[in-house]
Amino acid sequence: MVIVDEMMPQMRGTELARQVIQIKDDIPVVLITGYGSLIPEDEVRSSGIRATLTKPVSRDRLKTVLDSLSIHKKSTQS
Repeated sequence: MVIVDEMMPQMRGTELARQVIQIKDDIPVVLITGYGSLIPEDEVRSSGIRATLTKPVSRDRLKTVLDSLSIHKKSTQS
């Protein structure tokens, strides 16, 4: 699993997600952003991101999302 922030010094999180998915398409990518609705939904979907969280993110919300992605990955491997 990869967790990325949308705004990073060298590239955007959506671009990093695309690159990660090109290398290994079954890696779940989670985007964390303070910009929420400013990122077009179609851009998020096309980048392969499986979940988007808006800052500030509570530990409980992060845990819920990570658990759901881990469970989904385990169930598809069976």
